Amino acid sequence: MAVLRQFLYLDTDLVRQFLAQLEGGAYEQEAQRTRELRGRDTRGELGASGLGARAGIRAGRTSGQEEEVERTVQQTPEAAYARLYDLLNARQAIQWLEAFDAAIWDQLRRGELIEAETVVAVSTFARYAQLGQQMGPLMDVMQAFGEPVDDEAKAALAMLGNVGQMLGSATPFVGRAPGAPEFKFVGSVTEAGLRVDLDQLDGEATLAAKIQRKLSADERYTILDFIPGLRGLAAHERSEMEKDLTNSPEMPDMVIEGPLAVVTPIAIYR
Repeated sequence: MAVLRQFLYLDTDLVRQFLAQLEGGAYEQEAQRTRELRGRDTRGELGASGLGARAGIRAGRTSGQEEEVERTVQQTPEAAYARLYDLLNARQAIQWLEAFDAAIWDQLRRGELIEAETVVAVSTFARYAQLGQQMGPLMDVMQAFGEPVDDEAKAALAMLGNVGQMLGSATPFVGRAPGAPEFKFVGSVTEAGLRVDLDQLDGEATLAAKIQRKLSADERYTILDFIPGLRGLAAHERSEMEKDLTNSPEMPDMVIEGPLAVVTPIAIYR
């Protein structure tokens, strides 16, 4: 049965890389050729009759012409993903996860490809950072027209805007297992791969991803881990920042408690 997917996110470069490894190369299009015989039947009947009965055989031939149709099919990113999924599924190289418990979670390994039912939530920090970048020019316009701007609000938005620039095109998200939200998948999507507005990414969706590493229940992951420029902070500086983040009621997902898996998303779809 064909599976039709509504893609919310698709990393086309990663799909090409995986396909090239599985197929020993890559192609963007293929030629298809079909032949059809079109014509009409001419039939006759031979036989003998007697005593009200008739016996006979039918003979005939077909007259017509053969028609050949050739076309070039361009591979779309969606078709490439479907091809990749079929190859992985045939080789039992992708694991479908619909339900979670401790035993299933413990079996997941680094480097494994998974397809999991999740509830996706875009990081509130990323949303605030995006807002800071958008509000900066607006506040400059307000000041130019003599509108007062609170210094504290201006400093906060400027900081968020700067951090947003450090995030670049990456937007962190958390995917939680339905019915077992203690098990989490943490990753980031890029602007180039998004097929919908960022707000539409939230909600129940299927996540196809590669596991990079797992964190146990006594470990935690913070948004700082998504920012290359902040990963090398000294331990005491990082500890202070994490303490501030943990106490931020506006951004409750800044620090994510384990158990969790850090993943590279390939696709998110419904």
